[in-house]
Amino acid sequence: MILGAGIYQLPLIRRARARGLETLAVSPAGNYPGLAEADRVIALNTRDREGILAAARREKISAIATTGTDVAMPALGAVCDALGLPGVTLEAALDATDKIRMKGAFRRGGVATTDFRAAASLEEALAAAEEIGYPVMVKIPDQSGSRGIARAADPKTLREAWAYSRGATMAERILVEGFAEGTEFGVDAAVQGGRLRAVIPHEKRVHFSGRTGVPAGHLCPAEFPAAFQRKIREETERIVRALGLDNCAVNIDAMRTPGDGICVIEAAARCGGTGIPEVLSGYLGVNWYDVILDLALGQEINLSPEVPGPGGRAALSRMIISDREGTLTSLSYTAEGHPVSNGEYRGEGIQVTLNVAPGDPVRGFENGTERLGQAVFYGKSRQEILAAEADFLRSLRVETKA
Repeated sequence: MILGAGIYQLPLIRRARARGLETLAVSPAGNYPGLAEADRVIALNTRDREGILAAARREKISAIATTGTDVAMPALGAVCDALGLPGVTLEAALDATDKIRMKGAFRRGGVATTDFRAAASLEEALAAAEEIGYPVMVKIPDQSGSRGIARAADPKTLREAWAYSRGATMAERILVEGFAEGTEFGVDAAVQGGRLRAVIPHEKRVHFSGRTGVPAGHLCPAEFPAAFQRKIREETERIVRALGLDNCAVNIDAMRTPGDGICVIEAAARCGGTGIPEVLSGYLGVNWYDVILDLALGQEINLSPEVPGPGGRAALSRMIISDREGTLTSLSYTAEGHPVSNGEYRGEGIQVTLNVAPGDPVRGFENGTERLGQAVFYGKSRQEILAAEADFLRSLRVETKA
């Protein structure tokens, strides 16, 4: 059973089918690409714990998985608990999806993170910001993908941030937390049988949406000193213990602060989106979707617990985005010397996938689901893939009309 059928879950559905597994995609009706490719579809909202558990019992599923989304994780945890399947528990899933619970778990577990308050009103948020000190981040607790997040530098912008975040959630309380200065980076990991099987840091490309930074791409190997990479592993171990994570992929957003310190922003009990599985696959030489499936099936995964060395491989993802709203008229680029117009490309050094076609509406990029597509670059060194990315971006043309 795969929860979700969107652009993040589509490659997981495809990989499961390629392995000969019967796929049951759980998704509400809509324009979700995985609906056409799963063996069967179960029409449910991925937040519907009771309905998904009833379907899992009825179908006698052998495994449940998802990737790139937080909203389905509590249902996944409930099914794992009830049916004794490998995967996160419901309690761990709640701690890893509710940002207020998460910050509390971080505090109790000694994870390096910023000060925070949970506010039920604008007045409480203003008081929290005064106690913490500006600038602060205002975050809704129940969404992923940079939704409902805004930075506030003073009381005026906090009022604006509060209105924006309140309009994006039904939660009673909203998180107000300190702003961490530094360079944002990511970590993906795999934990199985109570121990970390892999910890892979990656550099992060961030697009500023006007309210907050939104991940727009990732790069491996990360150019971090060995001592800093050891800190990353130690902090990842604390996060896993604090949230009670096991038999799952782990995705972490963090800041590299001045003096090579680490400040953890948040963590998830699933793999990240925005091209991360493809980057990990290219860098490690192991299909990361297989890792996700093996964790769900309870099959032993074979990955080094140490931070991998370059190994003659490098990979980079880059979201294809629009800086304005409108209707797409054309999308063209050059890949490995081949001009491409309104189509995808599969090559040895670059793979381009598109999520839109001419005539589709497009929006300005504010979260990962609003991408027009993605390009993933593969090579033997950072220099090689960075040069390929630069060539691609010079050739990229996105045309829209109002």
